[in-house]
Amino acid sequence: MHVVSQYALAYPEIRFFLNIDGRTALQTTGSGKLLDVVIEITDWRRRTGCWKSAAAKLAGRTGRQCPITVTGMVGAPSVNKAGRDSLSFFVNRRVIGADC
Repeated sequence: MHVVSQYALAYPEIRFFLNIDGRTALQTTGSGKLLDVVIEITDWRRRTGCWKSAAAKLAGRTGRQCPITVTGMVGAPSVNKAGRDSLSFFVNRRVIGADC
C-alpha cells in the first residue's frame, strides 16, 4: 500500500488501482491533481479545505532566479498526524528520505 501510494503521489496524472484480498485498498482518479491523490490516500474526503498547496522559485546569491521550483502540500493542524511516517518527499518524481 505504501509503495503504490508513493507512486500515486509522484504521478497524479496516472490512475492507480490497488486491490488487496479482493477489496479495493486504493483508487486514484488520474486527474493530474495532487490534491485528489492526497485526499484518496489519507481518506480525508470531507476535509479538502484543510489542504493548501505552495510553490516557490528559489533565488541564487546574485539575486537572479534559479531554475529550481519547489512545490508542496501541507495540511492544517486539524489533519495533523503524530510521527513522520506520513511525510513524503520527492525530487524529480523520485521518493527521497530514510523511510522510503
